[in-house]
Amino acid sequence: MKGILCGTTAKTDEEYKKNIKSRMKMMMVIIVVGIITAAIGFGAEFYLKVSINGQMMGVYSGLGVGLLVAGTILLIKNRMLLNNEEKLKASRLNNTDIYSLYFLIILCYSV
Repeated sequence: MKGILCGTTAKTDEEYKKNIKSRMKMMMVIIVVGIITAAIGFGAEFYLKVSINGQMMGVYSGLGVGLLVAGTILLIKNRMLLNNEEKLKASRLNNTDIYSLYFLIILCYSV
C-alpha cells in the first residue's frame, strides 16, 4: 500500500520501527475521532436534541464507523508488522521505493 502515510526515508529497520510506532499513534487518534463522529451521528437526535437531517446523521455515522474500522485495521496491520522481522524489512524496502515511483511519474510528465 503506497499512500500519504506510507513513504519513508528510514535507512534501518530500527528507524522504520519508530516510524511504524508513530503511525500507530496516528491510527489511535483516527480511531478516537471515528468514535466521536459515530457517536454524534447515532446520538444527535436522541441525546443532544439537535435537529439534523436524517441523511446527515447517516453521513456522520458512516464516516465515524469508516474511520473506526480503517484505523483499527491499520493498527492491527502495523502491530503484526512490528512482530515479524522479515515482513518489516520487506515493507521498509517497499515504502522507500515510493520515491523512485515519483521520479518515474515526473519523468513521464516531462516528456
